Amino acid sequence: VKELIHARLTRPPSCPSVRKPNVSSLRSGDVGRLIQVQGTVVRAGLIKTLESERMYECTKCKHSFRVYTDTSMHNSTLTPPTSCPSNRQKPCKSTSFGVVEGSRVCRDYQEIKIQEQIQTLEVGSIPRNILVVLEDDLVDKCKPGDDIEVVGVLK
Repeated sequence: VKELIHARLTRPPSCPSVRKPNVSSLRSGDVGRLIQVQGTVVRAGLIKTLESERMYECTKCKHSFRVYTDTSMHNSTLTPPTSCPSNRQKPCKSTSFGVVEGSRVCRDYQEIKIQEQIQTLEVGSIPRNILVVLEDDLVDKCKPGDDIEVVGVLK
């Protein structure tokens, strides 16, 4: 059984709310939405291993639960739980947890920076850039100088 399965949109809808003409057209209203933008890779970071999830068990009520890494944070760290999330009739409210052995899930992770394509800019315009996070099978698929099209959720 394959654990990590990724669905890819090869031809997303070509509506203006998804397809952006360039990096400069991204706005705060686009955060949390699916976007598509073209650009040139100007920097490719090192490939890193990221712990994406870990399972904890409450030492008081024995409730098991997963904690996921927040990749929207620049350092992408896994934040330990602060209270027990059990949904019992009487809340546990414990703050003591143990890591469940063998529950850590790690993924490949790489940050790249893409810049607006020079040929699409007006004369005198400064090219804008954006940081893009690649995970799993997309890691190490492009290098600086490559023209790429990115489809993903803006964070």
